[in-house]
Amino acid sequence: MWPVQKKRNLEPFEARTYRRFDDVPEFSSGIVDGYYVAKAHLDSPVVLHFNGAINHDKYKVLPVYHGWSWFRNVDASFVHTHDEMITAENKLPLAWYIGGHLVDLMEKIRDSLRGMLGGRRVDLAVGTSSGGFAAFRAVQIGIADKGLAVNPQTDILKYHRKWVRHYLEQIWNGDSRNSVLAMRKDLLSFIGRERPGALFYYYQNEDDVFHFKNHYVPFRDAVASHYKSEPSPWNFTVYSNAEFTHHPPPEEIFTQWVLHVLGQQHRIETMGEKLTRLARKVLSTGRLLSAWAVMTLCSLAELLSDMGCALAAF
Repeated sequence: MWPVQKKRNLEPFEARTYRRFDDVPEFSSGIVDGYYVAKAHLDSPVVLHFNGAINHDKYKVLPVYHGWSWFRNVDASFVHTHDEMITAENKLPLAWYIGGHLVDLMEKIRDSLRGMLGGRRVDLAVGTSSGGFAAFRAVQIGIADKGLAVNPQTDILKYHRKWVRHYLEQIWNGDSRNSVLAMRKDLLSFIGRERPGALFYYYQNEDDVFHFKNHYVPFRDAVASHYKSEPSPWNFTVYSNAEFTHHPPPEEIFTQWVLHVLGQQHRIETMGEKLTRLARKVLSTGRLLSAWAVMTLCSLAELLSDMGCALAAF
């Protein structure tokens, strides 16, 4: 295939700051309202990515945007988030994007995205571990249409005791029975109350024994028990990878899953297709351009597309 046009993702600390999503150039990246945006073209779907656990020994400067360099071959614009409840002072590795007593962080994200994206829908929310929990919750409250989670927690209080205790002390004054926390802490309450049209894609590594046993199996069984004779919005996939266990899968595999949920093949816009799109855009906007220039642009686009087909045959 003819070489594809990839997004040029600058590292977050090198990226320019922009006021709006629309201001970020196509196939480039930038910081918008605290989000790291890796943009494809304007018509591409939008994917919202949530962080997993933060290693404070590795990352000395916050915020951190996990996966900022991933998915460069996906025809989508990625908006990478960070959990503002995680600070250098409290050294929380994860906080599940649920906020605290005074604010539901997911609702805050929903409201800020409405302004930043200028009315665009988020097609997919994605994350691993605590980011997967957040991705499913983002779908449930109406941020995204679909959610993809890899090895997520389904109940915060059933995570490893050491980190649950630290989290509760830092955010909830040690109170595991807090009524606000109780409304946000698990995904089981979603079952049977999913937002109409929402779809959830749950990927679980069976070699991640802790999460498979304590989170995946109880949740899968609860979904099966509820949806006995009617279609379920939940899609479950179990895979095996003893090397990565709870860690995110290799980028190539993760990319394939994202492409599958988005309904795409493993490719993004070729240069020929981009030129064709630009030519059509010029004509549709009514800009003054000579017929010769338009024909030349379209001919070049067709030539490049033909070359791509020819090269693919080798």
